[in-house]
Amino acid sequence: MIIGPNQSGKTFLLKALYAALKTVEQSKRGRENRTDKEILSDKLYWTFQTESLGSIVKKGESSLSFTMQSYNSESFGFSFGPSTIKKVNIENNTFAPTNSNVVFIPAKEVISIRDIIIDLRERSWFGFEEPYSDLAKSLKKTYKGRNYKAFSDARQQIINMIGGRLEYDETKNTWLFRDSNRRVYDVSSTSEGVKKISILDVLLGNHYLDNHSIILIDEIEA
Repeated sequence: MIIGPNQSGKTFLLKALYAALKTVEQSKRGRENRTDKEILSDKLYWTFQTESLGSIVKKGESSLSFTMQSYNSESFGFSFGPSTIKKVNIENNTFAPTNSNVVFIPAKEVISIRDIIIDLRERSWFGFEEPYSDLAKSLKKTYKGRNYKAFSDARQQIINMIGGRLEYDETKNTWLFRDSNRRVYDVSSTSEGVKKISILDVLLGNHYLDNHSIILIDEIEA
């Protein structure tokens, strides 16, 4: 948990961590033919959405450096200077390839504007940062069938908490909310809390998350 006053860099740190973790996730996965340096440079560019990455280096500093280490001593580090446009330097990466996904849940709910977020990213327009578009793309319909027991239990707790569950209507290509009395509502008419908490139910139900996934939550009290 990261605690601090406004403008102390909490979200900035989470975004940098997300870009690094997502690079580890995507590197050497499936048909991915980009290097980890290319993946990271792209992630940072679309996460911070600035024409020059060097502009986020603290004034007066010669570089911005980042290092993370896993519980089993894997390490990942990168740096770049004030003159950097997009390409950053990865100083070390000893993380093993992984099949587990990383997700960043922002303070703003995204489920009701999912298609808008994806459309802007596919057009390569700034607007919603990369953690938003990655999350939006992961919000696919849930599946029936076997799941981790802890995940199934958690999904039931979420249903009990918000009094229903999100369902995807394939004919209308939209999310609906079905309450415990089987009444159906358009997702836009539900509360902010329902839309935010339901994201966890969807990610557990569509198997995007597994028991090694990492979830970063910005402004968790919201």
